[in-house]
Amino acid sequence: MIRFMGEEGEVRVSRGNKLETEPASLKNTVLKTTDQRLYQSEDHRRDWLDGIRSRNQTICHVGIGHRTATICHLAGISERLGRPIDWDPKTERILGDPQAAKWQTRPRRAPDHLIG
Repeated sequence: MIRFMGEEGEVRVSRGNKLETEPASLKNTVLKTTDQRLYQSEDHRRDWLDGIRSRNQTICHVGIGHRTATICHLAGISERLGRPIDWDPKTERILGDPQAAKWQTRPRRAPDHLIG
């Protein structure tokens, strides 16, 4: 499950309409018409292919894809190490944990290299 923590509690969601909240009453919160809502997509793969063909923006902007992949990679690192890690989204670096930071990259074969 993906866990979102906020000032009023937390929400855990997963595929198959799984939803858990703490406190439980948070699940019954009615959104206002002015609240930001997520897009709805039944087929991300089709949307992506259509975007390639049409050159139109896909439902998920490339930045959303980047952040989503980052979260997945960080979760994998944390799971392998068996502990939480501290992430700075501005610098895109793991903080204060050299062992975890080693998992952020790998040696490249010549002549490949990272820019920046």
